[in-house]
Amino acid sequence: HALGYRKPRPGTYKCIEHTSDDSIVYLVGKQVAIYSYETHVHRFMPCSPKTVELVAFAVSYNKRYLALSERVIDEKTKELGIQINVFNFGTVSRIRTLSLSYLSKQPVEALDFSRDNKYLATVTAQPGSFIYLWQLDKARRLGMCEAHVKISQV
Repeated sequence: HALGYRKPRPGTYKCIEHTSDDSIVYLVGKQVAIYSYETHVHRFMPCSPKTVELVAFAVSYNKRYLALSERVIDEKTKELGIQINVFNFGTVSRIRTLSLSYLSKQPVEALDFSRDNKYLATVTAQPGSFIYLWQLDKARRLGMCEAHVKISQV
């Protein structure tokens, strides 16, 4: 059971978002809950067993995908890392994983899809904040630039 929802992490701004006319998505602890108003049923998206914290999320414009920023622990080195998982709402399955561990130790606090859902923009926390642009079909980083000001929404 999941009662209530988690307030947004400092630096992030979203805690609930509509995924369709009759359902919402929100973070509960280390889980992603999808609640349907029509059927009054919760579904939960599977998170990685390595997940330490869910930081932020974004829903695509066509409401088919969810991008989820996670802090994960490397089982070999026991170090914290950052990754973005992209899920398909229809199948509730992971379709892409983008690793930022080699780029930044700061969590991704803001992220959003392009209008055509082909790209994902992510922003890491300060200090040393960067903006990254990812091509989702190839899970490839296209570019990055340093952000000299605090960015909480893409």
